[in-house]
Amino acid sequence: MKQEIGNRAGEAAAWHNLAAIDVHEGAYAPAREKFERSLKIEQEIGKRDGEAATWHNLATIDLEEGAYAPAREKFERALKMKQEIGNRAGEAATFYQLGILAAKLGKPETSLPLIALCFMIDQAIGHGDTEQDGRNLTALSSSLNFKQEQFDAMMQQTAESYAQDRGASLLRQAFPEEPQPPE
Repeated sequence: MKQEIGNRAGEAAAWHNLAAIDVHEGAYAPAREKFERSLKIEQEIGKRDGEAATWHNLATIDLEEGAYAPAREKFERALKMKQEIGNRAGEAATFYQLGILAAKLGKPETSLPLIALCFMIDQAIGHGDTEQDGRNLTALSSSLNFKQEQFDAMMQQTAESYAQDRGASLLRQAFPEEPQPPE
């Protein structure tokens, strides 16, 4: 119906929602195809918030499939867009996923500040995930045998880094190799 009446934004949202169902069911190939259809429309109509969310979701599929380099590129693209449009909750979620990616790449010490950023942003905006973010952050720091002083110093350094460059230096620490150019 959205196609029949020419509601392009509604059509993009419908493809996005159908893809989310596929992801929930573990059907990544059909999900990717639907997200890509949504992405094409979002780019055509200039719906940046939807585009950022779709890049994030495509990156999540890559992460689940073990395609870490494409996941990183898509998460970073989504992060940049979310920061540009001021989507703080989306920014936090993407920092969290980049932290998960760093951990999967065997760099848990560099994943900690990224997950800390998620917690700090969610706490600042009063997001409903703040409590769970805090538990995840505490569990990760415990697994790394952080003492309270180390944890406090990491949190302070993370806050200062974010204030200086919105997390770019933390991403360079976690992923020192050059990212792939955007598509």
